[in-house]
Amino acid sequence: MKLALLGATGDVGREVLSQAVAAGHLVMAVVRNPAKLPAHVGVVRQDLANPNNEVLADALRDVDAVVSAVGPHRAAEAGIVARATAAIAQAMAGAGGRRLVVISAAPVGVVPSTHRPHPPRYDPGDDLLMRYLLSPLIRGIFGRHYSDLAAMEDLLSDGGLDWTAIRPPRLTNGPLTGTYRTAIDRNVRHGLFISRPDVAHLMLTVLQQPDTRFAALAAELSMVAVLPIFEEEQPGVYYNTAVVVDADGTVLGKYRKNHIPNLDKFWEKFYFRPGNLGYPVFQTAVGPIGVYICYDRHFPEGWRELGLNGAQIVFNPNATKPGLSNRLWEIEQPAAAAANGYFVAAPNRVGREDNKYGELAVTFYGSSQFCDPYSWHSSTSPALNASDARFAPPTVISLLAAAFSSRTAVGSKWRSIRVLAVDAAVSVVE
Repeated sequence: MKLALLGATGDVGREVLSQAVAAGHLVMAVVRNPAKLPAHVGVVRQDLANPNNEVLADALRDVDAVVSAVGPHRAAEAGIVARATAAIAQAMAGAGGRRLVVISAAPVGVVPSTHRPHPPRYDPGDDLLMRYLLSPLIRGIFGRHYSDLAAMEDLLSDGGLDWTAIRPPRLTNGPLTGTYRTAIDRNVRHGLFISRPDVAHLMLTVLQQPDTRFAALAAELSMVAVLPIFEEEQPGVYYNTAVVVDADGTVLGKYRKNHIPNLDKFWEKFYFRPGNLGYPVFQTAVGPIGVYICYDRHFPEGWRELGLNGAQIVFNPNATKPGLSNRLWEIEQPAAAAANGYFVAAPNRVGREDNKYGELAVTFYGSSQFCDPYSWHSSTSPALNASDARFAPPTVISLLAAAFSSRTAVGSKWRSIRVLAVDAAVSVVE
């Protein structure tokens, strides 16, 4: 990626610069004093306390993302972060930029601001010690700086940027571990400190994570989200992945597609690796859910694994084209729901992928469906009789509302998984 980095000479900024260059990113540093930077780094001289908007806009033009590690170096500079961020946002608007990651601080969630004059008394992620002793003490000492950061977040929430604010607790000079916990719109429970290298690592990581942005939306809407993504674990290592986000914005984990097709117009073995995370089931606000991606659905073993692991709803996102799959589409998900006693939600892509593929473009046929454990399903397929009460749109709502009680009823009647003759299924087990 081509990145613009502001605040590159600060403690966190230097870590971001070092890690970004090591990862192969092309970095343009915007700083007051270029003499503090290595000679091989591209530099634009700019004092963000008194910015030149034209110079700043030119520096941020044609970059993939902007990272701001701007912060005060002394007490007299309180207020610089909001002013600098306002200049950055204006310059990005002029340059056509969208993606911005900034550094904030853990206590900001309970600091009054223009948008939030009456914030909560304490952060929901803080324990009793932090709520009633440490947090009030810290805010009393650094109150002006936290007000500056709160004003910055207010400013960003008003703009049209795709932004993420990282709110670390106390910073240390510890090593880079790459192992840390995160939470959305709340502090991490018992998260008292983190190293500056790990904060820099997180800032660079979230730049390319769509799940970070959707996690904030999930928290805002109190909605569980399943997010299919093209995952790059490292250069040259790719997976067809779906990330599961809980209704509070917590990223619960991910599933990587295990079965990779090698078919006409779907030569995925040339770029995707088979999944290596098994068949996880995620405990969400709406119950245990599993994920099975597209071509996976042709393999009954994975459906069964998810049932044995306790899934009550399995989401099966698809991009399926006409052909042999038309008939399979009508039977596979309902059969899996009935055989395993859970619900299956199977969306399929709609429309023609003709933006760049020309005659090789694929036309996807939609026909998304939701199946209950009796294999009844509601579908958008025009082949289904819309007058049949089982397929009427309200059925989807009633199925979701009664999902877990219905699954319990099916399980108690059929008990198919509980009486599975594992000893007889020698070839499957081996």
